Parts: sequence; structure tokens; C-alpha cells
Amino acid sequence: MDVVQWLTPRPGSDDVAVCFAPPWAVNLPPHAGLPALRRRSATLVSRHLTRPFAVAVAADLVDDEAPLRLPGTAGAVSLRIALSANGVALLDAGASDVRFAAVLGEFVGVVVDLCEAAGLPLLGAQPVDERRALQLLLGALQGNARARLADALLLFAGAVETCALARGFEARCSLLHGSRIIPINARIEVEL
Repeated sequence: MDVVQWLTPRPGSDDVAVCFAPPWAVNLPPHAGLPALRRRSATLVSRHLTRPFAVAVAADLVDDEAPLRLPGTAGAVSLRIALSANGVALLDAGASDVRFAAVLGEFVGVVVDLCEAAGLPLLGAQPVDERRALQLLLGALQGNARARLADALLLFAGAVETCALARGFEARCSLLHGSRIIPINARIEVEL
């Protein structure tokens, strides 16, 4: 049987919990310390993932169409993906952009595909932080409610982390707006 990997906020924590459910499921009863859940997002499907992803929330959560507090203009917001292996940078600080592209070019392609699959408007990507991270410049976010953007970001971050782990390293995603760094975790919706 195929299953969909549900990402859901873990009560009382910034962590995201994972559940697996059949593709047709829209609700799950309370279990393993989680409340009753309902699937809220569309399914993220990618050839880079072994299972599709979806976002679930507490079944009694009332969704609203709260507007973003972030600017909706193109280029005002970006995603940063910190890359490491056991807490150590993947490349030496002196590595060139060409070396970054040679070593991580395939993964960058995966990240770009996942960004598109999650419905996030990508303008461009480049290595940053002495090539210890990848930064994705996002296009206009106008018209997105907080819940919809939070779901897209959770799906993207979960998929990127999964794909990095499958390649033997770690990836941590954050949202950047000016000097503000927002970790993409279970609290992302309230931060937007």
C-alpha cells in the first residue's frame, strides 16, 4: 500500500512530527501523543522523494485566511539551507563557488525541483556563508495566506531534509527577511 508522509506540529514543541497515512485519508484519530489530525495541504509529490508529503494540523484547528506579515514583493524574502555532516561544514571555508557547484550541483537541482513542487516562486539560488549554505531568492509572495505559505514551507523543508539525509548530510532550512532569520519548524505559521 502506498502511504503519504504527514508533517504536523508536535504539541508543546517546535518539532515537526511525522505520521504515515493512506493517500485517501483526510483524518487520523489521536495517537502516539498527537491530537486527532486532518490533512490540510495538497500533496507534494516529487521524483526525488520515496513518499509524497502533506501537512496535517489538529482536527479542531480553525483555519483563517490571515494575511502575511512579510512583504509580498519579489526578492524581499529568501530561503537559506545550511548544509553540514555531523555538525561540520561540507566544504572548507576556502572552497570556490565552482567547487560548491561540482560537489553539490546535483543537490541544488533537487532543491530547485522541490521548491517548484512546493509552489514556492524561485528567482535564483547561490552558495552563501563561505559556501556552507545555499540561499534561494523567492519571487513575490502576494496573495498567500499565512497558513498556505506555512504549509508550503514545511513541505519544502521536510522534503529538502529528507533528500539531504538520503545523500549522507544534513540540511536545515530557514526563512530570511532582512536581518530576521526564521527557522522553518512547527511554529512557522505564527512567525509569518
